[in-house]
Amino acid sequence: MNKEFEAYHSRLYPWLFMLLCALISGVNVYMSLSERGSGYVTVILGLMAAFLLYFFFTSVTKRGIAIELTDDTLIFHKKSEERFPLSEIATASLHERIGSFDIYIELKNGERHSCSCFVKDDKVKKKELALLLRQKGVDMDNFDFNKN
Repeated sequence: MNKEFEAYHSRLYPWLFMLLCALISGVNVYMSLSERGSGYVTVILGLMAAFLLYFFFTSVTKRGIAIELTDDTLIFHKKSEERFPLSEIATASLHERIGSFDIYIELKNGERHSCSCFVKDDKVKKKELALLLRQKGVDMDNFDFNKN
């Protein structure tokens, strides 16, 4: 088994969701106590906080390998493992988001698959995977990294 690339789930980035949730909840409590916000605003801010809290719990519980390239097979570790031989991948694209690792692939038969997660050392891992995929002959459709 020849592992050429591994990206592990990050436990740091999901805490951004918790921070935003606390900030929105604080604003909500302040507006409710000072009677500056209506019931509608309170409900909307509460829903926003609940949404962020949901993303926190779904992303902080993920551990281990998120994405790997082994024996010319790209593997997405989601609820169920998804395997894609590089010979079947027509195009791939990696997108830069703050802390997020977003990869989209299109197979030669037209199927589209994606994986989005928070990864340790995301910028380094994105560039490393992009270089590996290019070296293996996969067409990189778009690649929107900052040119720093």
